[in-house]
Amino acid sequence: MNTGSSFSDLAIYLVGTNSFMDAVVEEFDLVTRYKIEKPDKKARSPRTDSRKVLKKKLIASYEEKSGVFSISFTDIDAAFAQKVVNFCMHYLEGWFNELGIDKNKLERENLERNIENTFQEIQNLEQESQKLGVSVTDGRTIPSIALEQRRIALELGAQQQVYTQLKVQYELLKVTMASEKPVFQVLEMAEIPDRKSGPSRGVICAIVTFAAWFLAVFLAFVLNAITNIKRDPEAIAKLRGAS
Repeated sequence: MNTGSSFSDLAIYLVGTNSFMDAVVEEFDLVTRYKIEKPDKKARSPRTDSRKVLKKKLIASYEEKSGVFSISFTDIDAAFAQKVVNFCMHYLEGWFNELGIDKNKLERENLERNIENTFQEIQNLEQESQKLGVSVTDGRTIPSIALEQRRIALELGAQQQVYTQLKVQYELLKVTMASEKPVFQVLEMAEIPDRKSGPSRGVICAIVTFAAWFLAVFLAFVLNAITNIKRDPEAIAKLRGAS
């Protein structure tokens, strides 16, 4: 996700806050999943331990050259890890919106709401005007209807002007936003990896080979020591005397 270079530190800080981690823990019930027990009977909840576990598995990083902030989560279940990362991205995006950091985005949302409300008001006035037109053809009191039609026409014209101005502002804002780097933008959703992140097969093979070699050497020393003891009558006598 692209958070802009000036807000990368804020994003990393938010990921490390207790409120963020508690939200992830509660969303996916990590206490049950990782079998985090209460430290003692007096403790209300194992929040501290769950946060420690999450900190080891959830990593936030920022690449200065590209300006990209990324989140990764480690778990034996790749699909579960994907869900956690996507949740974290959406949670952060909502948090940035609540903080009101991206002024252009807030202005765009306000303009969209005002445009929708104004358009709805125009439709309502047009419907009222049509109803009054039907009343005139039915032979009802014309003077009062004429006044009402004039009022509606004036209000309709004013609303149409407001709508036009809002649309102009909206289009200008779109041009401005296209030329500026957004404060927070999700570039790519997390995908289920087709390969595990670690440990690599080569590392596992190296560890197993080293362990087998060490065990073989140890057994060789033990067997050699036993053989030497059997060949040494004095050593055997000492062992029998000690027993």
